Amino acid sequence: MYGILNKQEWERGLVMRSIAICDDDAAERAKTRALLDAYLNGRGMAARVREFTAGKELLFAAEEEPFDVYLLDVVMPERNGIELGVSLRGTDRTGAIVYLTTSEDFAIDSYAARAFWYLVKPVKPDKLYPVLDMAFDALRYKEEAGGQVRTQDGSVRLLFDEIYYVESVERRLNYVYRGGAAESQADTASFQQKVAPLLADKRFYRCGASLVLNLQHVKAVDRSGVTLDTGEQLEIPRRAAAELRAAWQRYWLEGGGKL
Repeated sequence: MYGILNKQEWERGLVMRSIAICDDDAAERAKTRALLDAYLNGRGMAARVREFTAGKELLFAAEEEPFDVYLLDVVMPERNGIELGVSLRGTDRTGAIVYLTTSEDFAIDSYAARAFWYLVKPVKPDKLYPVLDMAFDALRYKEEAGGQVRTQDGSVRLLFDEIYYVESVERRLNYVYRGGAAESQADTASFQQKVAPLLADKRFYRCGASLVLNLQHVKAVDRSGVTLDTGEQLEIPRRAAAELRAAWQRYWLEGGGKL
């Protein structure tokens, strides 16, 4: 496991964040970049900022390396910002999408891309900066939230963001996470008691009697089971699948990426 930077280290700019700006209008891109530079300088934050004139360019870049925050115009030729956001969700399920547009007409449509926020131009610092603060706070929380798992070989710290699912195996918990799996020591507590710390975080959902899923890593749910963004497929009872699908949709509709 790797270490976590604390808030002071974050505020001193030791965390390098990545931000994408996509707008076909050069003047509007310049305004957004100026606002963003002032924000980063004012908070002493370091960030890798890239500007794009079209969605196709951004999609290609995001496939190589996703961004933490996307500042997207909506009205663009070829592929509008809503379509771009939906396409981005195919490769990046957690980056914060913030729409900057001249019209309020697309606000409802932005839910399809699970947008973090929607702002109408001209965008002012007092509107944009609090949104960026919330986006980075949510990102930091997702990265830092986690807990210790006691295994036969000692304790392992697992970040909630890294966990795909947890299953009950006899009297143990098997944590499947990015990079491997960890099995807890056996104890007499109930499954509900053991997974309570996970279920307190809205990313996690108890599916049936012995499985907890991280909803942010769920890619699809059908009658035969669930598919994770890793490609792994898990079989679950049909009734549980219907309830899971509803919970998964509700998670994203209620702003799952915001936490």
